Amino acid sequence: MTQPEYFEQMYESSRDPWALAERVYERRKYDVTMASLPRQTYRRAFEPGCSIGLLTARLMARCDDVVAIDPVTSPLVDAKLRAPDATFAQGAIPHDWPSGTFDLIVLSEVMYYLSAEDRRTTLRPRTSVARARRAPGLRPLASRLRGRSLQWRPGAPRDARTAGLDPRRRARGGGLPGGGVPT
Repeated sequence: MTQPEYFEQMYESSRDPWALAERVYERRKYDVTMASLPRQTYRRAFEPGCSIGLLTARLMARCDDVVAIDPVTSPLVDAKLRAPDATFAQGAIPHDWPSGTFDLIVLSEVMYYLSAEDRRTTLRPRTSVARARRAPGLRPLASRLRGRSLQWRPGAPRDARTAGLDPRRRARGGGLPGGGVPT
């Protein structure tokens, strides 16, 4: 997993270092994510990497309970303001899964921050904590938009989608040095 110090440095420079509240890309991604949910309501959702809580607030409108975590505490202050009924904690997958079961797990732009081994641990069907925490009818959802309108443009702020990406892989839609693939 990307070290928490990386995220701490990002939040020291800005309360919203990826401009989640401002970018059309993010609004569109959240719209598509919510539209992709096959059911109108869920009992309990888990959102790792919640950042400042924009998606968390939207999930609260469709879930009885949302548990959200982030590797650092500073963005959780804003997240709690946006979704006061959600439960927030500092933590990161695959090691800090909350207790209880979930019928929705939303992995929105978090997988590329994990090492290959942590991705396998998170997603491996027979051994993952997600399997142990699933409720009947679990709906896992991984979201990341791709498309022309979402490409990085010279002069635009660099963000986690483009920073540090191998340029050869970026031309093919992304990829982290050392074999990681953004999801």
